Amino acid sequence: MKNASLISFLFLLTIIYCSCKLNKTIVGDYYARNFGKWYLKIDSNNSFQFISEDYNALYAKKELFFQTKGVWFRRGDSLLLNSKPSKSGMLRNNVEILEKIAEESTFMFFDSFGDTIQFNNVLKNQVLFAARFHGDYSKINAKVVKGDFFEFDFINTYQPFTFKIPTNESKIYKVTLARKEKSDYFKDYIFLIKNKKLIDLVQKREYRKSK
Repeated sequence: MKNASLISFLFLLTIIYCSCKLNKTIVGDYYARNFGKWYLKIDSNNSFQFISEDYNALYAKKELFFQTKGVWFRRGDSLLLNSKPSKSGMLRNNVEILEKIAEESTFMFFDSFGDTIQFNNVLKNQVLFAARFHGDYSKINAKVVKGDFFEFDFINTYQPFTFKIPTNESKIYKVTLARKEKSDYFKDYIFLIKNKKLIDLVQKREYRKSK
């Protein structure tokens, strides 16, 4: 009986070890690009983060840019994702204020991939300050004083960004915009694991693991 118990215990340890080893091979950052950008981060604590920028959704009038967090579980060559409401809150707009030696302040916007976000309308103190009906801005300069209130409008991608100027000094305002949270986006959603890639069979999208 003792030998049988020992064998069972060792067998269980082997299963746990193999399972942990397999799970470690899929931990990492995955990216997909095809008329959009998608990022899936698989953490070793069985949590994940997913960011979507689907430009095709623009024509379907669906939510373009969003993110979701949750838990993952591996079953053989399949990865199951389930979104969960975030306890600490999702990514927030991040405003980085840099020194500038000039009379005018500069405003620039980026996504979490580090790419520039275009905008086409700017309100200053609730009055139209700048607008482009054909084309858009990648950045804009403006003379500001403390208390000025700005609103930047983006082309069917992000919610308008509003900002109150905190100082009379000219600055560079580098803003990384956040996305809407979809806490129910994935429900027992399956990705196929194949050759260091994750394949979304429903969306026909392939995610490659970064090195």
